[in-house]
Amino acid sequence: MKKTIAVMLAFLLLSIGAYAQTETGLRYVTDLKIDPASGVFEYIDLDVVPGSGISEASEESGLVVSLHDYEDTLLYYAYFPVDLSGSEDVYLPITLPYFYEGAWLDVYLPNGTQSHSIDVRNFAQCNQNAVCDDNEFFETCPSDCALESQYPQKSNWILYAALAGLIGYGAFKLFGKKKRIVK
Repeated sequence: MKKTIAVMLAFLLLSIGAYAQTETGLRYVTDLKIDPASGVFEYIDLDVVPGSGISEASEESGLVVSLHDYEDTLLYYAYFPVDLSGSEDVYLPITLPYFYEGAWLDVYLPNGTQSHSIDVRNFAQCNQNAVCDDNEFFETCPSDCALESQYPQKSNWILYAALAGLIGYGAFKLFGKKKRIVK
C-alpha cells in the first residue's frame, strides 16, 4: 500500500513539474475580422496578457491558426469553427497559449489556403540566435542561454590558499613566540 501511494505521489509530482515547465502564465489575444467573400482578414489589437485560458477549438475543421518559432518549427496549431457562408464580415476572438520563442502566427482558411501571417516577434522572449541577449534567461530561452554550470567557473582557490597561509603565518608568529627570560 505504501509503495502504491509513493508511486502515485511520484507521478503527481512529475506531472506538476512538466506542467510548470510548459505553462508560461501568458496568452496571445486578438480578434480576427474576416471578409467571407475574399477570405482576407485583419487582426485587431494583438497582445500578450496574463492568464492561461485558450479559445475553444474544434476537432479538425474550420479556420486553422498555427504558431511557429524563428526556425519555422511548429509550436502550436488549432482549428477554430467559423461560418464564412454569409456576406457580412465575421469577427472571431482568438486566444492562444503564449510561447517564449513564438515568431509567426499563420492563419489558414477552411479550404486550406493561407490567408495571412501575423508577426509576433516583438512579443518573443527568445529569438533563437545562439546569443544570450539581455532579455533572455535560461528559464525562458534555453536554446540561447546555456546553464551557468556548463561554463568553467573562475576559481580563486590560489588566492584563498595564499590568504590562509598568511593568516596562519601571522598567527604562528604572534602566538608561537616563546617568551624569553632575561637573566
